[in-house]
Amino acid sequence: MAGGTFATYALISRFMDISLMPGHQVGDREQRKASAKRYSIMKHFLLFLMILGVSMVIGDGILTPCISVISAVTGIEYASVSLTDSYAMWISVVILAVLFQMQRFGTGKLGNIFAPILLAWFFSIASIGVFNLVKYDPGVLQAFNPRCIWVYLSKNPKNAWKSLAGIVLCLTGSEALFADLGHFNIQSIQLSTCVVLLPSIVLAYLGQGSYLRKHIKDVNDVFYLSIPRLAVSFVFLITSVMFMVVMVVVWKTHMIWVVLYGTIVIVELLFFTSVMSKMLVGACLPLSLALAMLFIMLVWTYGRRKRLMHELNNKINVEGLLEILNNSRIARLQVIGIFYGEDDQEIPLIFRHYASSLMAIPSILIFISHKPLPVRYVPLERQLSFRRIYLDQPAFHCDVNSGYLETRMDENCFEEIVINGLIEFLEQHGEGEEEVACLYKAMVDGDITHVTGEVEIIASQGSKLENAILVSYNWLNRCFRQQRQIYQIPHRRHLSMRVTYEV
Repeated sequence: MAGGTFATYALISRFMDISLMPGHQVGDREQRKASAKRYSIMKHFLLFLMILGVSMVIGDGILTPCISVISAVTGIEYASVSLTDSYAMWISVVILAVLFQMQRFGTGKLGNIFAPILLAWFFSIASIGVFNLVKYDPGVLQAFNPRCIWVYLSKNPKNAWKSLAGIVLCLTGSEALFADLGHFNIQSIQLSTCVVLLPSIVLAYLGQGSYLRKHIKDVNDVFYLSIPRLAVSFVFLITSVMFMVVMVVVWKTHMIWVVLYGTIVIVELLFFTSVMSKMLVGACLPLSLALAMLFIMLVWTYGRRKRLMHELNNKINVEGLLEILNNSRIARLQVIGIFYGEDDQEIPLIFRHYASSLMAIPSILIFISHKPLPVRYVPLERQLSFRRIYLDQPAFHCDVNSGYLETRMDENCFEEIVINGLIEFLEQHGEGEEEVACLYKAMVDGDITHVTGEVEIIASQGSKLENAILVSYNWLNRCFRQQRQIYQIPHRRHLSMRVTYEV
């Protein structure tokens, strides 16, 4: 569900040039509708809508594992009377702790373990559903008849509206499939959904409906009546609204089809209003969690934008680099300096701070910037791309390309890969014999320094609220995975410099 919200926002952002982050507009400029200024209000609204939708998913997702495990454990009470609610709670806590500890081994290994279990589970609920359907009341199959649905809605409008909340709960039974869409390709998702997931769930719910036709008193299950799902229905609505924007702006779909799709939005709005009736009986919990996540994401977005704007306005161009390199007061150190910057920084700002603070610079400079690509993995031969920044100056820029499933450079030593890659680049272009010799010597002697920056943002002139937001952003930034961890930088050759931005 969150994936749909992200995908639609990404399409709109690229096409309409409304990205809030400077330097991140990567779409085809000839196809953009207008400048960012023209869509100033819309870009903030769409970003807020996307963050709100994702916050709702996270707020609901915090409860989903707990509810799923507890519901499975409490089901044992029907077979074992001695299992009390207290025991069920502690058993659930142990299971959740073990499951979360197992996640560090990777989703691939977890999938191999749980795939047979899930297949057995889906086969079981489908078989039970068929059994109940045949034994009790096959007449529930009339639920597929649109006429019966219309009769139910027309004769019992108020009760039918309330029952929509329960229908949302049935739909969210398959939401676990969408939690890990990034780990599977389209074909596997289509196959598992159409062949296993959807038929099993449909048969299970038909069987339950057939059973309840003969045992209507069994519907009063306190646990299931107390499950909130407000967040999920709201995400459905947000994703559909953003999808309509994509249809109009990006795909330029005919208005007839847009209006027809709008009927789905109306139906989802009915679902949402029905679920709103559960606000006072439990739905306020995921909503509160979602609002907390919304605050965190807005703080991160605001602080991140302030940081990128400062770096964009104070970026080091080629002339600024040459001014530092030709400064006679700055000494040259016989070491290799590797400076790590942000995604779109050709020359990291930390380099200026390094030169002005130490009044010395390495003899060969390598500036690293990270380039995430929309693929799962990047082949080793394409992970690094080098270029000399200016003529015969010993300054090089290196783009580190990675896929969205690559979190760190842990297969080989990143330092060795970069130096060998630069040597290969120089040899291919038939230049820099002295630089190649210096690189070889630095690898042997260990004369390599890795420089990263620890950035803190403060408000030069601002309200107390803005200062509080920036302080919160600085704390969140420190919790973020740092460059030393991503690139596996050796501790003994790592220099971290603290820099303060006044924004």
